[in-house]
Amino acid sequence: MPALDYDDPKVEGEWLSEQHANIERYLQEQRLRHGGVTRAPSWFVAPYLSVWIVLSATKPDIAGWWAISGDLPTDHMSGQEANDARAALVHARPLWRAIDAGSWVIPQLVVTALMVDRDFPIRLVERVESWCPVSVHLGLSPVERHSATGPANPIQRSAKLLGSLLSVGAVLPNLSSWIAGIREEPTAMDLLKQDRDDAPGIAAAWQRQLVEQFSLRGRTLKPKAV
Repeated sequence: MPALDYDDPKVEGEWLSEQHANIERYLQEQRLRHGGVTRAPSWFVAPYLSVWIVLSATKPDIAGWWAISGDLPTDHMSGQEANDARAALVHARPLWRAIDAGSWVIPQLVVTALMVDRDFPIRLVERVESWCPVSVHLGLSPVERHSATGPANPIQRSAKLLGSLLSVGAVLPNLSSWIAGIREEPTAMDLLKQDRDDAPGIAAAWQRQLVEQFSLRGRTLKPKAV
């Protein structure tokens, strides 16, 4: 089956409809009283994640909550904790939870974290200094685990995370020399050899595509930490 083209408005629209329905199911499961979910997301990168406004039940003209859906755990947070979609991503921590769980799209999620999290350098250093351990969600069946993280073993997932962080973080001037030093360490070199997917190449290509897509929509996308 050929890969879906998410630049196609029809494919993108179908994906967004799926995420909207997923948010509504999630809110029902959470028994959260609300005034509805906006028809369009406030921020999204198909097919990886989307951020939606959940309207207040008592004041339907304001955001009561932010809800997040995509290739990461569905989550929500109070509208009082964030004033825009990027802030909601950072405060709810869904990105870093998915990254640390060994998601099969680690490179794409790391690029997204670079763009939305002002504390990205701190989170990068914390993970690299411990050689990027991953913790797959407990209770997953073998099929569910394969779907969530791909066929890689724990060491290969850590290698994929390390390669992604070093590649993406190198664009930040305050990290570039530190990252160059990390690359020379034997432990890092041995671990990076276990990256079976070329995470740096995936991250670099996806970052270019992401910036281009935002540019086509008349928006400039830059790392939040810069």
